[in-house]
Amino acid sequence: MLNRRRQLYELKEIIFTLKEESHAKIRDYEQREEQLRQKDLQFQESLKKFEFFSKENKSKQLRAAKRVLEERKLFDNLSASYDEKNLELEEKRSENHRLAELLEVNKKYRDYLTNAAKHLHLGPNKFSSHEDILNRHKL
Repeated sequence: MLNRRRQLYELKEIIFTLKEESHAKIRDYEQREEQLRQKDLQFQESLKKFEFFSKENKSKQLRAAKRVLEERKLFDNLSASYDEKNLELEEKRSENHRLAELLEVNKKYRDYLTNAAKHLHLGPNKFSSHEDILNRHKL
């Protein structure tokens, strides 16, 4: 019977040891489960941040693309306006050149009328300049 008690005592010790090991394993599993939950929460936070930055970058991309289109449109408008102004400038230069040539051609007539006005101071119709002579004949 002593043998039986000893065996019973050994079995109780084995059971107690197994129980403690089982509890230790359960605690380890619970700790690992808690660690996994924490990692999962961190991962979810990281995912939220990534989604936020991804949306923000997409928004920035869309704004930049829109700004590029607006600037291209503005550039095209300014380029067309520049071309129009250059064409106008060339027309004005051509007109200026034509008028300068016409002025040069008519210079001899102006000089003649100026000299005539100087010599006509003696008569009853005194002229002070060549414009007075021209105005007299326009009437």
